[in-house]
Amino acid sequence: MTKNIILSEINGAKLMAQATTHMLASDRKGMATTRAYFLTVPVLPGSDMASVAKAIEIAIRKSFAFSGEKSSTKKEASIGLITCPDYLGTRSHFHLDTLEYRDYPHFHLILFLPRWLAATSSREEREINKSVQDCLCRISEVKAAVSNCGELDSVYMQRIYQSKRSIFYTIDYSVKASKKMADFVQSGEYRIFPYYANIQKNPYNIDEIDSKVKKIASKFLLSSPKVQFPPSLGKDNDKKQLWLSNNL
Repeated sequence: MTKNIILSEINGAKLMAQATTHMLASDRKGMATTRAYFLTVPVLPGSDMASVAKAIEIAIRKSFAFSGEKSSTKKEASIGLITCPDYLGTRSHFHLDTLEYRDYPHFHLILFLPRWLAATSSREEREINKSVQDCLCRISEVKAAVSNCGELDSVYMQRIYQSKRSIFYTIDYSVKASKKMADFVQSGEYRIFPYYANIQKNPYNIDEIDSKVKKIASKFLLSSPKVQFPPSLGKDNDKKQLWLSNNL
């Protein structure tokens, strides 16, 4: 276990908490292992990544018919989404003094579903995937990229299965390129729905919202057997809770 891994998991858990803070606690329970999806969406080189990011967000929500968003009494039932722009080589040979970061633009998405929108069979899973992919491919920049690629499955969508590392590590890994580019590329920052929209609507409640985010992130981390806590904490959840309160 290295310090970098646990810091990555903490950051990933906070991002997941932000994306799901509007949901019911019962919907967040078990989400990491059953109702989280990873998507890769290619876009045409030269695209306005900030505009495409907004279009992707709308397309994903539209694929679920904006479920849970039209009624204020059901707002907690809507999806959660993290949208991360990326380019070829951002994790290996990323050179800020060239245009290399503009090669093969694409997005990584992390999608979270409340229980009532989740698939309960393999058939429903295929239907959800097709609906999401179809809506994404209606975006002109995505449609052009898919046509150039010539592959039917070039918009990739797969449920996240935790293997060696936790889902939180996967989430943090997905946003690293965005964070790396943000200082150099105006459209490089990632987006979180509906967290950012809620912050903009209620800027004076940011402390209250962030307090809730930390509590949710702590629960996520404590409930995952994949999270690699410092060995000195052993299996004592009280020690882990105290450690998280000082590090979240």
